[in-house]
Amino acid sequence: MKKLCTLIYFLSIFSFVMPPVFADNIVEDKQVVITQVAEDVQDKEKIEAIKPNTEINEKIFEQKEFTKSPYITEELREYIDRALKLNPTLKQRRAETEESFYQNKESRTSLSPQVNFSASYSQSMRQPSRDSTGSFSYGFSLRQYITDFGKTSNLLKVSEESYISSICSLRSAEEDVVYNVKDAYYRCISAKCKVEVNQESYDAYEKHLKEAKAYFEAGTKSKIEVTTAEVNLANAEYSLTESKNAYELALMKLANAIGEIYRHDYDFGDDADKLYKNVIPILTEGIGELLATAKNERPDLMRLESRIRSAGYSLKSVRAERTPSISASAGYNWSGQEYPPDHSWNVGASMSMPILDGGSLTYRIKQAEIRVEQAEASYETSWQNAIYEVQSAFLTMNDKYKNVELTQKTLAQAEENFYLAESRYNVGVGSNLEFIDAQVSLFRAKINRINAITDYYIAIAKLEKAIGSELNTNYTKNDGVTDYEEK
Repeated sequence: MKKLCTLIYFLSIFSFVMPPVFADNIVEDKQVVITQVAEDVQDKEKIEAIKPNTEINEKIFEQKEFTKSPYITEELREYIDRALKLNPTLKQRRAETEESFYQNKESRTSLSPQVNFSASYSQSMRQPSRDSTGSFSYGFSLRQYITDFGKTSNLLKVSEESYISSICSLRSAEEDVVYNVKDAYYRCISAKCKVEVNQESYDAYEKHLKEAKAYFEAGTKSKIEVTTAEVNLANAEYSLTESKNAYELALMKLANAIGEIYRHDYDFGDDADKLYKNVIPILTEGIGELLATAKNERPDLMRLESRIRSAGYSLKSVRAERTPSISASAGYNWSGQEYPPDHSWNVGASMSMPILDGGSLTYRIKQAEIRVEQAEASYETSWQNAIYEVQSAFLTMNDKYKNVELTQKTLAQAEENFYLAESRYNVGVGSNLEFIDAQVSLFRAKINRINAITDYYIAIAKLEKAIGSELNTNYTKNDGVTDYEEK
């Protein structure tokens, strides 16, 4: 026993004076510098060089809130909350995350003492004397991991990073579901507004047909104006039917995004008036602030940062295989052919250390180093893609808001033109063609207005998805929806 302890002591000293084998810095600084953004972007400042986080971001473990934006109504908040609870994709991701959590817990049990109990009994008979003997034994054993100079501890960190990666995948799935719900919701509101516009158009053509018939019976208008009004009314009825069908399909898509079966009971209240009559502009800090937010909040980047750390821990673990592995054991046993049996105990320590392996460990270290480089390159690629997504989403949002302002002016002009044409026709001085042109222009202006606002809200949702967070805006809550307020 004394000789064994002496041998372990000298080998331990030898292992400490060996050249260091631990990676000093797994992740090199990766400079990603954007010197210029698109000409339409107001923020012209250079984007600060950004590198992956090598420390765990505690935000990973926090549940995100998705319903603080100023253009989210109470109904949309309810739909998002239901989707986060009911969507089957999220249920699957949560189950995978929970499984990964317990796998991480299980891996840590290797550091705890391992106690076992064993018992056995055997019976033997000798021929031809037929003498029979029996023996039995039972006892306890204890084994405790002491150290292997980083191999096991780094593997445990790899397991922890796997759990963190699963959390990031869950967060990414949540953002996809929330975006799909927002997209489907705004398209439902858009479809509902288009039904109302088509209904207004149908009512106007129906009224015009009655007036044309009255003028024809009075002899002041020709028969062709009556037939033209009938054709226009039939076309308006067809458009109304189509818009109602599109609305039903939009409701079904919303139900699918939430993760439930469509039951024809969705109620949008006066959401259309809140969202489409008083559009809220969005304030941001510019491209630089958006990219900084994307770096810290996007779950896909967090997952790749976790992959870099995991690859680094794996490299450390492989390098640590050059060092000794030390463990201690103890046991107490009873055995014999008669009762009470003889008893014995043992205490010991063991150490193992590779000497020659034909270069296998060297090759595995090279593979681990390459995996670190692959993880870093994957992060850099994703970061470049994230920059493009944020920039393009930012430009799109600004462009869509310009369209909102433009369609507002066009709609006001079309409404005035229709009012004049209708008034002229009612007093008998306007032509049928003039009235129809004004009606068509008004119809298109209303539809374009609805499309522009819908595209604007969807562009905001895309930008928020690109940065992994809701936009930093100034607003106040009022009557179930937030109103814009510049500070």
